[in-house]
Amino acid sequence: MFTEIPAGSVMELLIRLLLAHMLGDFAFQSSGLVIMKKESWKGLAIHTLIVTVCTAALSWGYSPLWWAITLVVSGSHMALDAFRSSIPRAEPSREFLYFLGDQFLHLGLILATVLAFERSLPRWDFASSAEIPLHLKVMICFIAFIFLLWEVPLVERYVLDLLPSCYVPRANFQIEPLQRLLGGIERTLFVLLFIMASPLAVILAFIPRAFTFTGGRWRCNLYRIGVSLALTLPVTLLLMAISRE
Repeated sequence: MFTEIPAGSVMELLIRLLLAHMLGDFAFQSSGLVIMKKESWKGLAIHTLIVTVCTAALSWGYSPLWWAITLVVSGSHMALDAFRSSIPRAEPSREFLYFLGDQFLHLGLILATVLAFERSLPRWDFASSAEIPLHLKVMICFIAFIFLLWEVPLVERYVLDLLPSCYVPRANFQIEPLQRLLGGIERTLFVLLFIMASPLAVILAFIPRAFTFTGGRWRCNLYRIGVSLALTLPVTLLLMAISRE
């Protein structure tokens, strides 16, 4: 099918493409661009261009076939997003399933791209964290923090929309600026306290949001904290594992 990539490892290609996806689909995709994608092809074209640039930047220098990798990833991403944007807005439970399905399909396409070019499934070949190259550790950290700062707030909002007492009808799916800010601070403090201080100290990270009641629905903040904790803990353990000497 394609010439096998001679340089690097299969796992490295996967990590590079995952980081490109996280940058293009979350860090560099604003709420306005999400709305624009549903309203016109211009939004989809802009988003695809961003994904293309991110993928090219992270695959260029890794392989002489970086251009082919970029075309496959960005082309499949555009096709999937075009299909997703054509689906009318549905009830909260369906929207959550659409979101999860969309992300799993994107990850599946990335894995299929790695398999097509490398002709092998990714394997973790490092016996210890000391064997992991520094640039891969940095990329994994970027993936983790983009997940915590951009993707977790979306999951929080989807979960709250499933609860009648926390559901707020809205024309477009958006994250409240205060919740995004407090949630970002919360998860960053959680990681730092867990790794650098003590696991028992992480309770301090939840204080700002626990006592910030929005619209009188204090229980909704507790639900948010529960979702945040459930998603932040495994990411923190991963970061601890790769940081050990």
